[in-house]
Amino acid sequence: MLDFSKKNIIFAVVSIVVIASGYLLLAQGSITVAPIFLILGYLVFVPLSIIS
Repeated sequence: MLDFSKKNIIFAVVSIVVIASGYLLLAQGSITVAPIFLILGYLVFVPLSIIS
């Protein structure tokens, strides 16, 4: 069973905000910043919210 602390919840909220911002920027036509936000969200913040 995973034991989620306050730090995990903060990383989860940050990952949701970063991923949502990436998709919003992608919908507006940004082809430089949006992929960076999506990669950071999925490959950095989501694993941090699970592991830390």
